[in-house]
Formats: sequence, C-alpha cells, structure tokens
Amino acid sequence: MSKKKAKSKSLSRPTATPVPVEISCREVLREISNFIEKDIDEGLRDMLKRHFAICRHCTAVLDGTRNVILLSGDDCTFTLPADFSARLQKKLAARSREQ
Repeated sequence: MSKKKAKSKSLSRPTATPVPVEISCREVLREISNFIEKDIDEGLRDMLKRHFAICRHCTAVLDGTRNVILLSGDDCTFTLPADFSARLQKKLAARSREQ
C-alpha cells in the first residue's frame, strides 16, 4: 500500500478515544457573547474552550461574532448599492428554499 493511501485512510479514521460532550452547541451559542466579554466563571470558560477545540461550527460562529464586533466598532463606513437589500433578501429566500 502506498504512503498516500495509508495517509488518507488515517485521516478519515475516528479517534480511538471518544471525546465526551460537556456542553451542547446550543448552550455554547447562548454564552458566546459572555465568553468574548469574559463575563463567565472559569469553569464554564474552560468548558467552552474545550468545545471550541473540537467543534468547527461553534468556532466559526465565535470567529464571526468577533469579526462583527470589530467591524461595528470601526469608524470606516461605505455606501451600499441602492438595490443591495433587495438582492440580499432574494438570495436569502432562495437559500432558505434549498434547505
């Protein structure tokens, strides 16, 4: 067996030790703002850190929330095209129907 095939097999294999879920994604999402603002106790903060280490979705939401905070605090503004809102709503509606 070539190294390439062996490598791809090892990437798709689950870990030998399952990682216990300490906190659900729903609970994590409720606490993201508190996590960013450091307005939670250390135990919960550690639990959230462990969750972010294994959950790509929640990590993406965390990163996105941080980006929104940075952008909203930025004094730089720009004008959107006149039809931007209508086009955005149309795309969101189309995606909603796809799901």
